[in-house]
Parts: sequence; C-alpha cells; structure tokens
Amino acid sequence: MPELAAAYAVGFVACLALTLLYVFLRDRRRHSDGAKNVQTNLAKLGLFWSDSRDSIVPLTPTSADDESKRSQRTIGYTGLILSLLSWLGFVFLLVIMISERFLARSRRERNLFTSELVRSSSLDANEVRRAINHLDLMNESPAEAARPI
Repeated sequence: MPELAAAYAVGFVACLALTLLYVFLRDRRRHSDGAKNVQTNLAKLGLFWSDSRDSIVPLTPTSADDESKRSQRTIGYTGLILSLLSWLGFVFLLVIMISERFLARSRRERNLFTSELVRSSSLDANEVRRAINHLDLMNESPAEAARPI
C-alpha cells in the first residue's frame, strides 16, 4: 500500500509542476514581441485583445492586469483540481495544454496574430483601423464585447 500512496503523491506533484509550466508558457506567450505589438497597436484605438474572451474589447486602465490575473487564476484552479486526480489529472491537463496550444485557435485569433499588427508597433491609428476592418476582427461592437461572459 505505501507504493500506491507514493505513486499518488508523485502524480500530484507532477500535475502541480505541469500547472506551473502551463502558467509560465501562457505568460511567456502574453509577453512575446508579437503579442506586445498587437496590444500596442490596438491601444492606439482604445482596444485590447482578450485571450479569455477571444475578441477585441475596449481598453481600460486595468485590462492587461485583469486579463493576466483571470488567466492565472483559471489555470491555477484547474491545475489544483486536476492534481487531486494525480496521474489521471496530469494526463487531462496535458491534453488541455496541447489542445490550447496547437488545436484550439479561433480563426479570429489566427488572423490577428498573422496580420501586419504583429510585425510592427509603429503603425498609426488609421493603419490599425484598416487592418482590423480588413481582417473582419471586430464582428461585434466594443459594447457587445465588453459584456461579462
């Protein structure tokens, strides 16, 4: 029986470590040069890309911090709950990470992060507006995007 307890404990710790890796990778992606360029360009129009809402929303003074905290809190709670499942939770969290990283990208997000908004942060407001309209990134009004989910 001690072997089972040890296997459970190792799985629990492994899942917590995977949760920390998930938070780190998500944070690194958010602070990448491309993401910074997108946020800088959108800020020129008073807008912000929200990963959690998968859309462009109105920029507020705390939107970047709120987005970061929401993301970390969600990942942390998910990792903690899945850690209770030990190795099974580890596998579930790994599947979630892989699917989010490679499979679960919306067309809107793919279009945004392959657009000219990523390449340079020196675009003027008109160029940013033109890029957004060209890519049809704002298929909902900013007021609709700002609604709580």
